[in-house]
Amino acid sequence: MLKANRPVLNNFYTGKETYRFVWTRAFHDDYVIELCKQDNQATILTTKVDKQTGALEKADKVIPLKQFEEFKRILTNGNFWAIESYQWVLQVDGSSWTIEAHVPFGYKVLSRSSPGLVHEDELLLRQAGQWLMSKGIDKVKDVY
Repeated sequence: MLKANRPVLNNFYTGKETYRFVWTRAFHDDYVIELCKQDNQATILTTKVDKQTGALEKADKVIPLKQFEEFKRILTNGNFWAIESYQWVLQVDGSSWTIEAHVPFGYKVLSRSSPGLVHEDELLLRQAGQWLMSKGIDKVKDVY
């Protein structure tokens, strides 16, 4: 995501397994939360993009590898690798939820507008996105 000054993940493998959650909202600040594993260390990097000024606020922390594997299980159990990446919808307001996976064997993206809790693809995005929010954002408000 260019506004958050984060690297492109879909072209070539960078040498570290990365899962990126991009959460853009119509009326609130945007977030980019990356879960990365390199060697035997897992890290969460959170970037908040101020909607008014474009200012970036960054924070990172090391998490246990067990939590990294827990996140991967959410994706696997939710059938992430088989779900269609995009569904076209006309969006006037709301939010956009996107998860990118940058792994040694390839790249995958899953993106939906204001995902609900009924359809398999939207439920997966909610679960994975909220898991990353719980680890990367201190106080989550206005989740839509």
